Parts: sequence; structure tokens; C-alpha cells
Amino acid sequence: MSQTHSHIISHKGSKAVFNQSYALKTECSQGYLWLIAESEGDKASQAARLAADTFRCYIEDNFYTNPQDLLRKAILETNNELFKNSLHAELALAFVGKNAPKLLYMASFGKNKILVEQDKKILTSSNENFILGEQAVIQPVVSEVEIKNNEKIVLLSKGAFAQLSQSDMQVVLGQKNSSEEKLHNLLDKALSAGGIYPLAMALIEFDATPFLETKLWKKTAPYLFPVFLVGVIVTFFVVAYYSQQAEKQAEEDIIAKNKQEQNKIARTKDSLARIDAKKDTIIVHKVARGETVGIVARKYNTTNEALMELNVLDDKASVARGQSLKVNVKMIYTFEKETTLQEVYEQRFKRWEKAGVNILSIKKANSDRNLEGKLKKGTKIIIPALQKDKY
Repeated sequence: MSQTHSHIISHKGSKAVFNQSYALKTECSQGYLWLIAESEGDKASQAARLAADTFRCYIEDNFYTNPQDLLRKAILETNNELFKNSLHAELALAFVGKNAPKLLYMASFGKNKILVEQDKKILTSSNENFILGEQAVIQPVVSEVEIKNNEKIVLLSKGAFAQLSQSDMQVVLGQKNSSEEKLHNLLDKALSAGGIYPLAMALIEFDATPFLETKLWKKTAPYLFPVFLVGVIVTFFVVAYYSQQAEKQAEEDIIAKNKQEQNKIARTKDSLARIDAKKDTIIVHKVARGETVGIVARKYNTTNEALMELNVLDDKASVARGQSLKVNVKMIYTFEKETTLQEVYEQRFKRWEKAGVNILSIKKANSDRNLEGKLKKGTKIIIPALQKDKY
């Protein structure tokens, strides 16, 4: 059954000495009952209570598969009891069976009323029943309706119904407070409107059906665990597959990267090997003041003998300022990108360190220019000759 909130109230009215109305709310093994009764006749103070107690006892002591049959039998028993005692009563009742929690059963007798509030509209249920106790034989009518979400059911004695306007009902039922507070607000309005008659009221509010009790949930629940289990298994294999693929790809990437590095090293070695195999480059050096053959030879990391042989000089030959001398050096290197001499040396020429090629000797061979800091792409520098006996 939807989450239910309810309350009942009974009041003697503003002029009566005794309360001739009665309100009842009870739970039995078969369901939930709300009932209001109002007495008629000379023994009015007895009739309402007798009708309510007789009805309650019957549904507590008897069992019927069909709630409508149970309620009709209880009504007949109540009518017989009232008829035997020459008592009359007007009733309004609502019942929800535990075996049919989505169905509401209603019946009203005499001028008592049952109102249904749905979507802020108030409807009055039809009443085809007479006052109980007036006739020995009756054919009670019990209505069966489906409970709707956020529906409100109001049972009203004739005195309450006579004193409350529909607008009053709509205002109070639309409030956000509790069922008890709403009923007390209705009672205050009835009393302020005159309230000379006995007043009995019951309010039943049905909230939205909890999801776990809906038909959709009940239909799908048996399949949820298998579906969940299949989902977990599929997810496991999908995750495992993609994890394996990711690991495989990572391994392939590492292998490819290593291969690239190896190819790069191989290309560098091949390139350096070709450079090593190249003959020395010949440049022309103009002799400066104070320079001798030995000084020029040391500047370019070569020997006196090589310099004299290249320039066809004998041991006694001297050189003069401004004279052009051919000098053998290893190479003229052109910078491939903007970088420092130190970085180029580490990458390309450090292997010739034992043969006398180092940062100092390179700077000495290029003493006419500044080689500090980053040098632009395209910069050309002299790499001095290798000392063959040390290489």
C-alpha cells in the first residue's frame, strides 16, 4: 500500500449536550478501517457507538477472501443489531485490505458523505444506502476504487458536511501540514460556521507508491540480479581485454621507441664514422704579427712538419705578417640549429678528446670570434686537426 497518513476526529457540536457522533480508526488482520458514525433518534447517544463497535468486531472476527463480501456482511450485521435495538445511525467508512493494498472500498449511509480529493479537485462519491437500522432487510452497496498517488479521502458526518464549503475543503486539504492539523483546521471552520450539529470526520492521505512496491519493480526485480551479474562479468572481460590491449600497446610503443633510439644511434655512428674517414679540410690562415710556423700549427692542433710540407717550406724558412698559409684541420662544422658549443661538442666531438679536440682547442682555432652562449643556426666553426698518434 502507498504510504498512508490519517487522522479521525469527533465533536458534539456547539449546542448538543452529548456527542452523538463517533469516529473509529483500526487495523485488523484483514486490513485497515476508517469509520465515522452519527446517531439518529431518541437514543442517539448509543446508536453511533453501537454501530461502530458492531462493524469493527465483525471484520476482526470473520474472514472473507473478497473484501467487498466482508464489508457487506459487516454492514448487514450492524444493521441487524441497530434494528433489534430500535436505533438508527448514519455511517461513512473506508477500508483497505492487506491482500489488495491498491484497492479502496467505500460505503456511506444516510446523509454522511465521502469526498475524494485528486489533483486539487474534490469529488463526492455516490450514496445508494439508506440509514442503518430503519429496515430489517437491506442490500448494501460497497464501492471499489483503485488508490491513486497523492489522493485524499475525507469521511464527513452530515453535520460536518453541512457546515463546510468546497472552497474551505480545498484550502485546508491543500496545506502542507499533517493530517491531524488539517482535520483540526476543518473542525475550526465548521464550528466557526455555526457547528450546531455533531461533527465526525476522518482524513486518509495516500502518498506516492514507493518504487519497491510498484508493478514495474515487482516485474523487473527477479531479473535484476542476473542482469547485474551478467553486466559485472561482461564489464570484467571488457576491462580485462582493453587493459591487455593497453599493456600490449605500451609494450609495442616501448619497443618502437627503443628501435628509434637504436636507429638514431646507428645513424649517428654511421655519420661519425664517415666524418672520421674523411680527409682533413684545408683552410687558409693569414699570418698575424708575431706568429711563427709553430704558433700557427699549435693553434690548429697540427704539427710543424705537416704545415711545412703543405706549404713547401724548409726548416729555415720563416713566415711574414700577412702571409697566407695552408693549414690542415679536421672540418668546418655548420650548426644545424640554435644551440651552444658545449652541447655540440658533447654530441659530436667529445670522442676526439684524446686526439686533442676539446672546447679549449676549438675556441683557440676560432679565436677571431665569440663562441659563448647560444650560437645561431648556420654558424660555421673550425674543428682543429686530430693528433693522429693519439687517435
